[in-house]
Amino acid sequence: MKTLPYELHVTVKPDGEEAKRRFVDICADLGVKALFITNISRKGSTTHELLTADQLTDWQPAAKSRLAETSAKLREGGLSVMRSKIETVPWHEAASGLNVARYFESHHKVDPGVFDIGEVVRRAAASDLHVSTVENLQTCTARVFATHRLYRGSLARFSLSNQIAVNALSDAFTVEEGDIEYALFDDNPDHDIQWMQS
Repeated sequence: MKTLPYELHVTVKPDGEEAKRRFVDICADLGVKALFITNISRKGSTTHELLTADQLTDWQPAAKSRLAETSAKLREGGLSVMRSKIETVPWHEAASGLNVARYFESHHKVDPGVFDIGEVVRRAAASDLHVSTVENLQTCTARVFATHRLYRGSLARFSLSNQIAVNALSDAFTVEEGDIEYALFDDNPDHDIQWMQS
């Protein structure tokens, strides 16, 4: 086993402004990013969530321990944890076996320009991309992202479909292509169903 880069996320239910303030404070204490996510379905419905973002390069057990620590601190703060997730490089040794809890994905930054978010959603859906807005609660900045995900198939297949999707979206918007990630651990893989399947 060797050290690899990992990205850790804990999803928290956004139970009002007080919960959001506690979430930001706990994230500051832990030294992780505090994000507010709005997922926009293809039909235009939205779901909201709070999300931590933490990166480290270490052994895999250290990443799992850090994720557990973050989740525990958020629960101790009275927040409702809905999901814990670890992402890593697509060449991880476990990446040969994809399923609903282990998958490839990539998040692409989109500049809508003169278009509204509805047009981004419409064009993204045509390329099998899913749109969300991400607000950093610590820096008060926000961005639009289009996510591509694959639950079955190889890295080569994902890379090809991902590039096709990015190229199609780039016909209308300025797109900053994201890295390909492998979801190594996801303890609630059904969490995104409402966003991705409606």
